[in-house]
Amino acid sequence: LQDIVTMGLLYEIGKTQIDREILEKPGKLTEAEMKKVQQHASLAFELLRYIKLKERQDVLFGILQHHERLDGSGYPARMSGRQICSFAKLLAIADIYDAMGAKKAYAMPTSPFSVFNILMDQIATNKIDPEYGVLFIKNMRQVLNGNWVYLSNGIKAKIIYVDEKDLRAEPVVQSETGKFIDLNKSQDISISYLLTEDQVS
Repeated sequence: LQDIVTMGLLYEIGKTQIDREILEKPGKLTEAEMKKVQQHASLAFELLRYIKLKERQDVLFGILQHHERLDGSGYPARMSGRQICSFAKLLAIADIYDAMGAKKAYAMPTSPFSVFNILMDQIATNKIDPEYGVLFIKNMRQVLNGNWVYLSNGIKAKIIYVDEKDLRAEPVVQSETGKFIDLNKSQDISISYLLTEDQVS
């Protein structure tokens, strides 16, 4: 567990070696810029392999391989299946969730329930590990119960029910005025993003 936490704290350290203008570019990256960004996993590995972490191989290779995909479509080495270490398979899932769910200088966060659907698609197309992926989604859906969200119609609401059996189901929410909304039935309303504690008050 300590190794996983360490990996989670350090896995993006390679981006310190990449021009910030590229990392925060609001538009689509050029092919050359994309290649530079894709070097961050290798750069992190090189930064960390000569310090005390050199003895923690799971951490190092988890960081190096976290953009590899089971079908061989990832980077930097286009590894597939069992070639990818377990730590990297775990980190790949958390990285996708974080990348899409976090607010950036150039983009608003994506609804976590939309990210769950993307993760389910990634599982179906053999990109990410199904065992870790399903477990992650199940646990995160439980954690989100009780959280406040901002809806596409401009109101704040609290998640009050999450279907634990259907991993693609939207939650039931309750607005600040007390109105219950089943987002599976209200096709014109969706969750825009999670609210932080200071945004709720």
